[in-house]
Amino acid sequence: AEEWVDLGSYSFSAGTDGAVELRDLTGEPYSQRKVIFFDSVKWVPQASDATNVQLVGVTYDRTSVAAGELLKVTFSVRNNGSAVVRGQAPQSGTAPAGGFDLSNGYAYDENECYLGSPDGGAPSFPKETSRVRVTLGALERTPTCAGNAAGYPWRWGLNDDLAPGQQQDIVGYVRFRTPGTVTLQAGVVQEYVRYYTQGASATTITVTPERIAPVAVAYDDLLRPLAQVYQLGPIPDNFLARTTSPLSIPRGQFVGSFAWDGSTLEWGAGGPLGQSDGFIVQQTRVFRVETAGSYTFRTLSDDGSWLWVDGTPVVVNAGLHSVREEGDTTGSIFLSAGAHVLAFSYFERTGEAVAGYGMRAPGAGAYTQPMDDLGGGAARLGATFTAPPQLTIAADDGGGSGIASMRYSWDGSTWAESAGGVVEIGRLANGSYTLRYQAIDVAGNAEPERQLSFNVDTNLREYRQFLPVIGPPFEL
Repeated sequence: AEEWVDLGSYSFSAGTDGAVELRDLTGEPYSQRKVIFFDSVKWVPQASDATNVQLVGVTYDRTSVAAGELLKVTFSVRNNGSAVVRGQAPQSGTAPAGGFDLSNGYAYDENECYLGSPDGGAPSFPKETSRVRVTLGALERTPTCAGNAAGYPWRWGLNDDLAPGQQQDIVGYVRFRTPGTVTLQAGVVQEYVRYYTQGASATTITVTPERIAPVAVAYDDLLRPLAQVYQLGPIPDNFLARTTSPLSIPRGQFVGSFAWDGSTLEWGAGGPLGQSDGFIVQQTRVFRVETAGSYTFRTLSDDGSWLWVDGTPVVVNAGLHSVREEGDTTGSIFLSAGAHVLAFSYFERTGEAVAGYGMRAPGAGAYTQPMDDLGGGAARLGATFTAPPQLTIAADDGGGSGIASMRYSWDGSTWAESAGGVVEIGRLANGSYTLRYQAIDVAGNAEPERQLSFNVDTNLREYRQFLPVIGPPFEL
C-alpha cells in the first residue's frame, strides 16, 4: 500500500503493550511469490469528544480564472471540542507586526500535491500525526503525488494553535494552467486520525485561456524604444519565489513608459517613474543582426526576469533573488541575418531593484545592446528619416498563447490586418506620417491601440562640424 493500512480500533489499559501479527490465510505455497511484508506499525490515538473541528465555511474569490492565475480559497474553521488543536505546514507567512499574513498563504500549482511529486521536484508537506489541516480536491483533475492523497492533494495547516471555542480563517491558493472546468470540494482532516468534513462546498470553477494582453513595440517622440511599467498585482511571496511561468506574474495598473535600450539600470530602493517595490517592466523591440550565427543573450535583474527572441524563451531568470552570476542568466539562439523580435519582462518585489539585458554576437567577447530596427536601417535624425524607411512593427505575447495578428491604420478609420506578430511596411516617400497599430493574441486578448508619428525627408541636409581639441598636450 502507498499509505498506512487501517487495521481497526483496539482498547488498551494504561501501561500495557500491544503487538500486530500478519498471517497468510490463502494457503498458497511460497512458489506463488505472493508474500506480504510489513516493517513498521503506527499506534494512533483515536479521536475523542475532546477534539472536534468544524468547517464553518469555504469561500472562493471567483468562479472563473484565467490559465496561469491563482484561485484564492478562504476556509473558516472552529474548535468545538475541549482540547487545543494544532496545525502543520504549509501555513500562511508571518506579518511584520506579528501574527499571520493571510495574503501570503501557500500556493499550489494544479499539478502539485502536499505529498510532493514522485521525481522530488515539488515541495512536500508530509502528514504529522493528529495535526489539523483544511483540504481541497478536484473531481476532474488529480495530480501525480508521491503517495495516495485520498482525493485531497492540496492541504493547508492551521496558522496557529486553535483553542476551544476559537475560530480561524485559513487562506490558500491554487494556480490552474489548463483551460476547462473543475469541481472543487473541501474538507477538514486530523492527519492519521479522521476526516471531520469531506466533500463540502462543492463549486465549479471555469478556467479560461490566459487573459494577458500582448506588448507591441512602442516609441517616444524621438523614436526611442519605450519600456512599459505596471504595478505588480497580488501574489504570495512563496509562489512568486518559485514559479517560472511569466503568466503567473499578475500585471496590475499601467503606470507609464520610459525610453530604454536595455542598458542595466540600478534603481536602488526605488524604481522607474517614481515606483518603489511591487512593479513590472516589459518591453518589445525589433532589432537587426548583420551576420547569421548563434547569439547569446543575458538578463541582469533583482528580482526575476525573462527574455524571448522571436517568441522563443531564451533566458528564464525567474524568482526572488539579487543579481545572479552570468552563467545562470544567459541563453543562446541561432539567428539568421536580418530583423528579429526581442521581448523582455521583469518584476521587482521589494528591496534593491536592478534590470537590464544584452546580446553577444558570435565570436564577440562583450555584451552590447541590440540595434533597433524600426526603419530597416534607414538613417534618421530624431523622428525624421533622411532615407526612405522600411518600417517593421512587431509584438510579443510574453509566454502566452502567441500573436495571432497585427492591425494597423494610416488614417484611424481604414484598418489592415496581418497574420502573425510582425508587419513590414514598404518604403515610404517624403511626408509626415502617423501609424496606429494594435496586437491581438491567439486567446483574443488585444492590447490598447498604439500610435507612431514620424517624418520622411530625403532632402534634409545633415552637416557635421569637427572641432579641434583644445588643451595641454597629452602623452600616450
